[in-house]
Amino acid sequence: MPFKYIFIGLPGSGKTTVLKAISKTLPDIRLFLMDDEIKIRLNRLVANPQAIEQLKKCETDDAVVNSFCAKWCKSFDQEIVINALLRKGFEKHSVAIMKLLGEPQWREFEAAIAADFLKREKECAFDLGGSQPLNAGVKQACNEVGIKFIYLKADHETICSNLSKIQADGRPRWQHISNYQAAGSEGWQALAHNHRKEREGKLEAISDVTVDVSHLSVEQVLLEVRGAIAKYELGKHKDNNEEIERMPSPLLHRNNEQGDKHEEQLKQGFQPQGQQYSPKKF
Repeated sequence: MPFKYIFIGLPGSGKTTVLKAISKTLPDIRLFLMDDEIKIRLNRLVANPQAIEQLKKCETDDAVVNSFCAKWCKSFDQEIVINALLRKGFEKHSVAIMKLLGEPQWREFEAAIAADFLKREKECAFDLGGSQPLNAGVKQACNEVGIKFIYLKADHETICSNLSKIQADGRPRWQHISNYQAAGSEGWQALAHNHRKEREGKLEAISDVTVDVSHLSVEQVLLEVRGAIAKYELGKHKDNNEEIERMPSPLLHRNNEQGDKHEEQLKQGFQPQGQQYSPKKF
């Protein structure tokens, strides 16, 4: 049986981390990550020596790429569109498309990839990224296959702490997000703050279940999510979402020592230079 929930939330709310943890308990379920799917599709183009000619004619083996190219070659110089699509590396792809064509065009491309994948794949757990669920086309595609949204709600401190964590390549998480990378070390926290202000209400509005993950460990979030899903499956629907959130949480019984421990862990995020993490105030 497919996992019929998608985690939505701001970058740094823990969507991918939680989904990976849950997917380990679901046999025969493939984890779908939006970024990975786009990288695979575009890198396949880069490796194809015939890609330029195929893109000019909109005759690649990827219908989404063909449609995107056909539409935007009418608005931009054809070489600019092709150059953006053929940059090496996902971050270069996304940054190039946003810089050369504009962020709305990049988001449209992401939405088309997501909608295409949702319609084709059934046995998957999905991570669509931070903004895609707000796209009407993606939401419709989710509705058509019976997927519900779980909103992982996080405060600014939690988001910045998570995004400051160093990844396997030695860089902090925020440098792996195209528009945050473009904002740089002096601007990414302000951008994260603005995204939260702009999107929080919208994400809550489209969610079927809301789970507050602020200052929680992965293990604690999993407890909250499992409890929320169980309550939802027992008949709680969107109109009763507030009632779900008011019901007793399994985490209410944790002792103060556990709470202090996880509060301290939250503060252990580090910025690239190595100093202790301290979020900017806005």
